Amino acid sequence: MKKKKTTNPKTPEERPLTKSSQNGVVLENHSNIWNTDSNSDEELTDEDLLNEKKRKNSTTKTYQKYQRYICYGIILAVIVVAVIISVLVWLHVRSKHKLCDTPTCKEASAYIVGKMNLSADPCDNFYNYVCGSWLKNLKVPKSRAKYNVFSIISDENDAHLKKIINDSSYTLKGNFSSAVKKVKTFYNLCMNEQQIEDLGIAPILELIKELGSWTVTSNPEAGVTWNKDSWDFFQALIKMNSYSSAPLFYFGVTTDDKNSSNKIGFFEQSGLTLNDREDYFKNNTGYDKLHEAYIKFAVEVAKLLGNNDTTDVRKKMEAVFQLETKLAEIHVPREKLLDPEKNYHKMTLKDLQQIMGNALNLTEYMSHVVGKPIKQTEKIIVYTPDYFKKIGSVITNTEKSVMANYFVWHFINELVGYFPKRFIDAGMILSEAERGTTTIDPRWQRCMGKAQGNFGYVLSALYVQDYFSDSSRQKVKEIAQEVRDAFVRNLPTVSWMDEKNKKYCH
Repeated sequence: MKKKKTTNPKTPEERPLTKSSQNGVVLENHSNIWNTDSNSDEELTDEDLLNEKKRKNSTTKTYQKYQRYICYGIILAVIVVAVIISVLVWLHVRSKHKLCDTPTCKEASAYIVGKMNLSADPCDNFYNYVCGSWLKNLKVPKSRAKYNVFSIISDENDAHLKKIINDSSYTLKGNFSSAVKKVKTFYNLCMNEQQIEDLGIAPILELIKELGSWTVTSNPEAGVTWNKDSWDFFQALIKMNSYSSAPLFYFGVTTDDKNSSNKIGFFEQSGLTLNDREDYFKNNTGYDKLHEAYIKFAVEVAKLLGNNDTTDVRKKMEAVFQLETKLAEIHVPREKLLDPEKNYHKMTLKDLQQIMGNALNLTEYMSHVVGKPIKQTEKIIVYTPDYFKKIGSVITNTEKSVMANYFVWHFINELVGYFPKRFIDAGMILSEAERGTTTIDPRWQRCMGKAQGNFGYVLSALYVQDYFSDSSRQKVKEIAQEVRDAFVRNLPTVSWMDEKNKKYCH
């Protein structure tokens, strides 16, 4: 229910299985076409499409990876069960060893027992004893590449929100709310499939035109024609950023990890279509399958936009794929991005410019993005400085036509979920190769995810109003306070904290 907070460092390798989000705005790429493993966003009228925003990117591609996610889900299930048991124990102890027979305790107990296999011998197979019924009865939706207890809870929340959002009332706490009206209007527009189909490719062509066009498709009547002499790298990059698209790298604003009262700009690596950098390497077992799916997806999109010359499209998109391969080669591996302390690099904009070289005037770029003059002394955080040391040469050594094609392709891939159904079907070519899914979630659920991605706080307020009572809130506060008190009681035994900080924690 809570609006997603951008965490850092966040790279394409860390891209959620089905959601790309920048500063709370959700994009629809081939990896999250109408599936609700996470939040999403909107698609609709011509105006809505042209003003919509976006964000970024880890998924599973092989059977072994699917097994790993299933294991993760099982582990999470065990953790949830352990938490519930802990709460019950706490309630039991807090009530001076009296049996807890409240409806909440009974419901929690029934939930736990329902997931267990009581016929199994815990001394022989404790895992089967604890999770046996869960594994036996769980049905993973065909539209999901992963599914766990949190997925179930999310689906249940979506069902509750569907009831709320389908109510014709625009009130919150008894008063009319313009925010509630907006989110419900947003959702209803998203459900209007006919309008999207009627608009066809006109909004897509307008977007391509705004980006300076590309060489893969051409539509002179719509103004989609590419001209090498007039195409400008900087202007195209700025235009993409105005739609929150992040080719080559991502720039945004976040809370300073070391000073929560301060907002600061940050730069990090970005720009890959596939979910993992390793997918671009020929020694990867899934390379051939993913490479071919990537090209087939692009060929199908080009056909839908009017270019039926498969040979021409394959040649041009192969060049784009090779550009992305170069980006993948300089991307910092995921395993090196796990330590927030090691990846926190605060510097001035001038420092980053020296690291990156002269391929792009970062001061001018940042000034355009934030809408006001920025000085070279501006402090920023760079999560992947090694990437920026090498990206400059990639930019300067890439032909204009290839870069233009990459920009437009990157943008189309991010927004394909907003387009008519035939584009969504094309996106499934790559989605199936990456995730193994061939079906999509119900449209209402995808639209609900979009609404949550853009109006999370409003929907949270409505949810709390209808499903979270004051007594429940009070119980949560009491549990949280008990946890805090336990930490304070444990402070004298903490050897790694000095006395000054221990006093501060009190």
